[in-house]
Amino acid sequence: MKYEIKNNLIQLTFCTNIFKSASWEECFSELKKNLPQITQTYQIPFGIGLKLSNQEVEELLIPHNTKEFNQWLNDNNYYISTINAFAYGEFHGKNNKANIYEPDWTTEKRILYTKNIIELISKLDSKSKNIPISTVPLGFKPNFSKTEVSTAALNLIHMAQHIDSINKATHKKIILALEPEPACFLETSKDIKEFFSDYLFNSAFYLDQNLSPELILLVKEHIGICVDTCHFSVMFNDRVDNIKTILNLGIRIPKVQLSSGLVFSGTEQEFYNIIKDFDDKIFLHQYSKKTASKITHFLDLPNNFEQSSHRSEYRVHFHVPLFENNYGVLSGTQEFTKEVIHLFTHECKQDMIFEVETYTFSVLPKKYLNLSLNESIKKELDWVKKTLNIL
Repeated sequence: MKYEIKNNLIQLTFCTNIFKSASWEECFSELKKNLPQITQTYQIPFGIGLKLSNQEVEELLIPHNTKEFNQWLNDNNYYISTINAFAYGEFHGKNNKANIYEPDWTTEKRILYTKNIIELISKLDSKSKNIPISTVPLGFKPNFSKTEVSTAALNLIHMAQHIDSINKATHKKIILALEPEPACFLETSKDIKEFFSDYLFNSAFYLDQNLSPELILLVKEHIGICVDTCHFSVMFNDRVDNIKTILNLGIRIPKVQLSSGLVFSGTEQEFYNIIKDFDDKIFLHQYSKKTASKITHFLDLPNNFEQSSHRSEYRVHFHVPLFENNYGVLSGTQEFTKEVIHLFTHECKQDMIFEVETYTFSVLPKKYLNLSLNESIKKELDWVKKTLNIL
């Protein structure tokens, strides 16, 4: 859905990683089944936030499948507004956990997967030329030394060159957007600032790699950041000034994933007793603990707890519906999402894609499920429209 707000083009969509699929045939079947139900009350053309695994994009690139998909998009007045190329394999696969970040940006597999996504975009009859691709924020932090960071940065520079050649040939504006996430190399606005300043925007790094510093201009145009509001909140990085800092460095943010995490205040035992219902054994649920003196980050939900009467604030990476902010003794991080929406519609002079990304309905505790999946998606989109004052 496209809206003009303060002379900015705002696109609103949702990410199809909410649907389970392991092949292009299954993915396309889910799209054909669910999209008409979700979009029937909305204005068209409707932009799709498409999630594709490596297998799915390889299968979709088969000419017959590409032609069939283009025909379906045109027949239904849909188009692709953005692509989620974060998860290389099946997103809802069993016990994905930290494996979801593999392969990372040091590997040839990640490069080829991303090039396939870019090739697909060049073959789609899209009604939008600006198509951001969200991707892993380099990779899983424990796997990265200085050598790995340099390798990943070099691969991203080469990817910027590849994107530039495709954009010139197709007149599209593809941009690769690294999506910071807890437990990854890029977690916070500070990490983003340091990586871009020390590597992607640093002429000395280019000279060390026998590259021309003039390539920085291509990188600034084709490599950016996808802000996920849940991820920023979980890291206690949820101040719009942190996003302004990123923009002020010349780092592009072409896409914001609108999502809400969980918040709890109490003792560790109380936290353990309530949060264990959210341990689905599939997704990694990083969390942060804030006391009066420090913030501590944890890789996944606890399987035991410390006996302590000290109260802390906990933030959990578990995407919950945007339209609800009260889950009994738990609450959501909805307010930061509202602040980010306001930032990009009232303060920043740029076009934006807002992509709702609540992919956890299938693992959400049943007591919080009152609607069907498609009704929930529509209710989330309506919540965003109301926040944008366009209902």
